[in-house]
Amino acid sequence: MRDTLPQDWSSYWAHAGGPVGEVQMALTAQRPAAILAAFWQSVFQTEFAQSSTGRLLDMACGAGVVIAHAVEGGQGGKLPGVELHCMDYSHAAVKLAARQIDGVKICGTAADARNLPYADQAFDLIVSQFGLEYAGAEGFREAARLLAPEGELHLVLHLSGGPIHKECLANLNLLQQFERSRLLELCRRALVIAEQDDSARETGSTLAGVMRSLHLALCELRNQLLARPGGVAHAHIGRLLHDVPLLIERRLAYAPGAALSWVDAQTQELTGFSRRMQAMCAAAMDAEAIHQTKALLRGAGLRQVCVAQLRAAPAANPIAWTLSARAP
Repeated sequence: MRDTLPQDWSSYWAHAGGPVGEVQMALTAQRPAAILAAFWQSVFQTEFAQSSTGRLLDMACGAGVVIAHAVEGGQGGKLPGVELHCMDYSHAAVKLAARQIDGVKICGTAADARNLPYADQAFDLIVSQFGLEYAGAEGFREAARLLAPEGELHLVLHLSGGPIHKECLANLNLLQQFERSRLLELCRRALVIAEQDDSARETGSTLAGVMRSLHLALCELRNQLLARPGGVAHAHIGRLLHDVPLLIERRLAYAPGAALSWVDAQTQELTGFSRRMQAMCAAAMDAEAIHQTKALLRGAGLRQVCVAQLRAAPAANPIAWTLSARAP
């Protein structure tokens, strides 16, 4: 699946992505964007107070939310002595992240976080939010390799059992139920049969039979949506349940092949969505995975490896892991 993920994420960032994205869309009650912004503001204010020169790398940068916080955290919004870099395996994400913010130039590289085209000890500060864990142990080793003497590493990582992980699991479950319903496959069959002439219909599968199956799939999915309200997948599938019957009813209003092209595009989009959710669930780290990562970074020579859980308040449920480390 990893071979298809760059394409899946590039499609997401090119067409539907943004600073918040799928990982936070339904979590407004916990204000994850505000919590994460406060964390990074604290990191960069501390770092830039100590030094206003050096090289910064945002690994697995996505749309560049973290590097934007870095620009905001610079003195007066300017970082004349800091060289900003970002990387992601999605070309579309790098294009979004490597834009000028308030006149500050950002250098972007599309590459695999497990094998980056940078020299050893190339960066004084390395950061990542919900990205480096996708690359696994090799990605963490690469971060340690790239850290300059006395350089610092600051990461926000997916938390297994946290609200973001739970939302991804709920999205994935609903997407898999949608796939099992074969709704888009049935819609495509109905459109193909409807385009045939009457004699061909009589000798092949009947439109009425396909439409009955389609109706049953629609009813079952509507019941599933009622039982599982909320979430990005819920909204996406809800739109499809509205659009599919209208598409078949109004098929003659479309140019030849346009309706089938729409169905194929929706199928591809949902397949990519499902793979992204699978990857996000697999990347979420439990206490054992965090312990192993701490040991890995220490084994790679880093010191002061510290882990905490990011919360809106001391008594609130955690939304993510934070990990910091320092090179000797």
